[in-house]
Amino acid sequence: MPRQLLLDIGCSNVLVVEDSTLLAMDIEMTLEDAGYGVVGPAPDLASAFRLLAENQVDVALLDINLDGTKSFPIADELVRLGIPFAFLTGYSNTQPIPEQLSSRAIVQKPVRQEILLRVVKELLLEANRGRQTAVDLQTAWPLV
Repeated sequence: MPRQLLLDIGCSNVLVVEDSTLLAMDIEMTLEDAGYGVVGPAPDLASAFRLLAENQVDVALLDINLDGTKSFPIADELVRLGIPFAFLTGYSNTQPIPEQLSSRAIVQKPVRQEILLRVVKELLLEANRGRQTAVDLQTAWPLV
């Protein structure tokens, strides 16, 4: 059965993967104040994978560099699951991104609240488009 379309932000859960406690708290507060559910924040890959397995996640925000470890493995899993995400980084755009992830949005930290919320809204629109396609495919009449 397809997941529900996200008709309002109150039912939308955002996975936050960020190793900086202060930035994670700021992102969490911004999202919660806007009415989103926050999954996390996860400071490392192990926590991110655990939270992803245990919670409904609609979209995600991933810090690229988690205390020296890249977040690309969790990004690959989100791609596999069809969950839209954006990267966050405090570094310049010279960080190499694996080719299969290079089309994803990269947001420079620190990020202003209005930009963060716009990014999440765009990710949710992407999630809804994917869910609508899944619903259409499941309800379409067979072409025989």
